[in-house]
Amino acid sequence: NELGRTLVNFARVVTGGLLVFFPSYAALESAIGYWKERSNIWNDLAKWKPVVVEPRVSAQLRQVMDEFNNAVDTNPTRGALLMAVCKGKVSEGMDFTDAKARAVVITGIPFAPAKDPKVLLKKKHLDDLVMADKQQQRNNSKKLATHVSKSALGYSQGNREQTGQTGQ
Repeated sequence: NELGRTLVNFARVVTGGLLVFFPSYAALESAIGYWKERSNIWNDLAKWKPVVVEPRVSAQLRQVMDEFNNAVDTNPTRGALLMAVCKGKVSEGMDFTDAKARAVVITGIPFAPAKDPKVLLKKKHLDDLVMADKQQQRNNSKKLATHVSKSALGYSQGNREQTGQTGQ
Protein backbone atom coordinates (compact mmCIF):
# COMPACT_ATOMS: atom_id res chain seq x y z
CA ASN A 1 0.00 0.00 0.00
CA GLU A 2 2.89 2.39 0.79
CA LEU A 3 4.41 1.81 -2.63
CA GLY A 4 1.07 2.61 -4.23
CA ARG A 5 0.67 5.84 -2.23
CA THR A 6 4.22 6.86 -3.19
CA LEU A 7 3.47 6.26 -6.87
CA VAL A 8 0.27 8.30 -6.60
CA ASN A 9 2.33 11.18 -5.22
CA PHE A 10 4.86 10.83 -8.04
CA ALA A 11 2.05 10.74 -10.61
CA ARG A 12 0.61 13.91 -9.07
CA VAL A 13 3.84 15.96 -9.21
CA VAL A 14 5.78 14.57 -12.20
CA THR A 15 4.95 16.05 -15.58
CA GLY A 16 5.30 13.89 -18.68
CA GLY A 17 6.18 10.23 -18.61
CA LEU A 18 6.62 8.34 -15.36
CA LEU A 19 8.31 4.94 -15.72
CA VAL A 20 7.89 2.41 -12.91
CA PHE A 21 9.93 -0.80 -13.03
CA PHE A 22 9.16 -3.91 -10.99
CA PRO A 23 11.63 -6.76 -10.35
CA SER A 24 9.38 -9.36 -12.03
CA TYR A 25 6.06 -9.87 -13.78
CA ALA A 26 4.80 -11.60 -10.64
CA ALA A 27 5.60 -8.51 -8.52
CA LEU A 28 4.01 -6.21 -11.12
CA GLU A 29 0.82 -8.28 -11.35
CA SER A 30 0.61 -8.70 -7.58
CA ALA A 31 0.85 -4.95 -6.99
CA ILE A 32 -1.72 -4.14 -9.68
CA GLY A 33 -4.08 -6.80 -8.34
CA TYR A 34 -3.81 -5.41 -4.84
CA TRP A 35 -4.33 -1.82 -5.98
CA LYS A 36 -7.39 -2.72 -8.05
CA GLU A 37 -9.08 -5.08 -5.56
CA ARG A 38 -8.14 -3.91 -2.09
CA SER A 39 -7.52 -0.20 -2.35
CA ASN A 40 -8.34 2.87 -4.37
CA ILE A 41 -4.75 3.31 -5.55
CA TRP A 42 -5.35 2.17 -9.14
CA ASN A 43 -8.12 4.76 -9.53
CA ASP A 44 -5.96 7.43 -7.89
CA LEU A 45 -3.12 6.71 -10.31
CA ALA A 46 -5.48 6.87 -13.29
CA LYS A 47 -6.84 10.18 -12.00
CA TRP A 48 -3.40 11.77 -12.47
CA LYS A 49 -2.08 9.90 -15.52
CA PRO A 50 -3.22 7.27 -17.99
CA VAL A 51 -1.72 3.99 -16.77
CA VAL A 52 -0.14 1.61 -19.27
CA VAL A 53 1.24 -1.83 -18.32
CA GLU A 54 3.95 -3.79 -20.14
CA PRO A 55 2.39 -6.94 -21.58
CA ARG A 56 3.85 -10.41 -21.11
CA VAL A 57 3.15 -11.13 -24.80
CA SER A 58 5.61 -9.48 -27.20
CA ALA A 59 2.97 -9.13 -29.93
CA GLN A 60 1.07 -6.65 -27.73
CA LEU A 61 4.07 -4.44 -26.98
CA ARG A 62 3.70 -2.14 -30.01
CA GLN A 63 0.09 -1.31 -29.07
CA VAL A 64 1.04 -0.60 -25.44
CA MET A 65 3.96 1.61 -26.43
CA ASP A 66 1.82 3.50 -28.93
CA GLU A 67 -0.73 4.11 -26.17
CA PHE A 68 1.97 5.43 -23.82
CA ASN A 69 3.66 7.60 -26.49
CA ASN A 70 0.33 9.03 -27.70
CA ALA A 71 -0.71 9.93 -24.16
CA VAL A 72 2.58 11.76 -23.53
CA ASP A 73 2.57 13.46 -26.97
CA THR A 74 -1.09 14.51 -26.69
CA ASN A 75 -0.73 16.01 -23.23
CA PRO A 76 2.96 16.45 -22.28
CA THR A 77 2.08 18.07 -18.96
CA ARG A 78 -0.14 15.20 -17.79
CA GLY A 79 1.90 12.54 -19.57
CA ALA A 80 1.37 8.87 -18.76
CA LEU A 81 2.53 6.21 -16.34
CA LEU A 82 4.19 3.09 -17.75
CA MET A 83 4.56 0.07 -15.47
CA ALA A 84 7.16 -2.38 -16.70
CA VAL A 85 9.58 -5.10 -15.58
CA CYS A 86 13.34 -4.87 -15.09
CA LYS A 87 14.97 -6.99 -17.79
CA GLY A 88 11.60 -7.08 -19.58
CA LYS A 89 10.69 -5.97 -23.08
CA VAL A 90 10.44 -2.26 -22.21
CA SER A 91 13.66 -2.01 -20.22
CA GLU A 92 15.79 -3.70 -22.88
CA GLY A 93 16.47 -1.44 -25.85
CA MET A 94 13.61 1.07 -25.64
CA ASP A 95 14.61 4.72 -25.80
CA PHE A 96 12.68 7.15 -23.60
CA THR A 97 13.68 10.71 -24.38
CA ASP A 98 12.59 14.11 -23.11
CA ALA A 99 9.02 14.15 -21.81
CA LYS A 100 8.66 10.36 -22.09
CA ALA A 101 10.81 9.72 -19.01
CA ARG A 102 10.69 12.63 -16.60
CA ALA A 103 11.01 10.24 -13.65
CA VAL A 104 11.93 6.60 -13.20
CA VAL A 105 11.04 4.50 -10.17
CA ILE A 106 12.56 1.08 -9.53
CA THR A 107 10.50 -0.82 -6.99
CA GLY A 108 12.92 -3.67 -6.28
CA ILE A 109 16.06 -5.49 -7.33
CA PRO A 110 15.49 -8.22 -9.94
CA PHE A 111 17.31 -11.12 -8.28
CA ALA A 112 17.48 -14.36 -10.23
CA PRO A 113 15.24 -17.16 -8.90
CA ALA A 114 17.03 -18.97 -6.09
CA LYS A 115 16.29 -22.43 -7.54
CA ASP A 116 17.46 -21.58 -11.07
CA PRO A 117 20.05 -24.23 -12.13
CA LYS A 118 22.52 -21.55 -13.24
CA VAL A 119 22.18 -19.76 -9.91
CA LEU A 120 22.65 -23.01 -7.98
CA LEU A 121 25.74 -23.90 -10.01
CA LYS A 122 27.30 -20.46 -9.52
CA LYS A 123 26.49 -20.53 -5.81
CA LYS A 124 28.17 -23.94 -5.45
CA HIS A 125 31.25 -22.68 -7.31
CA LEU A 126 31.48 -19.59 -5.08
CA ASP A 127 30.94 -21.70 -1.95
CA ASP A 128 33.78 -24.01 -3.08
CA LEU A 129 36.06 -21.01 -3.57
CA VAL A 130 35.21 -19.66 -0.13
CA MET A 131 35.77 -23.07 1.48
CA ALA A 132 39.14 -23.42 -0.27
CA ASP A 133 40.07 -19.93 0.91
CA LYS A 134 38.96 -20.72 4.48
CA GLN A 135 41.04 -23.93 4.41
CA GLN A 136 44.04 -21.93 3.21
CA GLN A 137 43.46 -19.37 5.97
CA ARG A 138 43.26 -22.19 8.56
CA ASN A 139 46.50 -23.67 7.25
CA ASN A 140 48.19 -20.27 7.36
CA SER A 141 46.85 -19.68 10.87
CA LYS A 142 48.21 -23.06 12.00
CA LYS A 143 51.60 -22.33 10.44
CA LEU A 144 51.75 -18.91 12.07
CA ALA A 145 50.64 -20.24 15.44
CA THR A 146 53.17 -23.06 15.24
CA HIS A 147 55.95 -20.65 14.26
CA VAL A 148 55.06 -18.24 17.06
CA SER A 149 54.93 -21.10 19.57
CA LYS A 150 58.26 -22.52 18.45
CA SER A 151 59.80 -19.05 18.52
CA ALA A 152 58.53 -18.39 22.02
CA LEU A 153 59.78 -21.78 23.18
CA GLY A 154 63.16 -21.29 21.51
CA TYR A 155 63.66 -17.79 22.93
CA SER A 156 62.54 -18.88 26.37
CA GLN A 157 65.20 -21.59 26.30
CA GLY A 158 67.81 -19.28 24.84
CA ASN A 159 68.07 -21.52 21.79
CA ARG A 160 67.91 -19.56 18.53
CA GLU A 161 68.00 -22.72 16.42
CA GLN A 162 64.49 -23.72 17.59
CA THR A 163 63.04 -20.36 16.54
CA GLY A 164 63.54 -20.80 12.86
CA GLN A 165 65.84 -17.77 12.93
CA THR A 166 69.07 -17.90 10.98
CA GLY A 167 71.08 -16.27 13.73
CA GLN A 168 72.18 -13.27 11.68
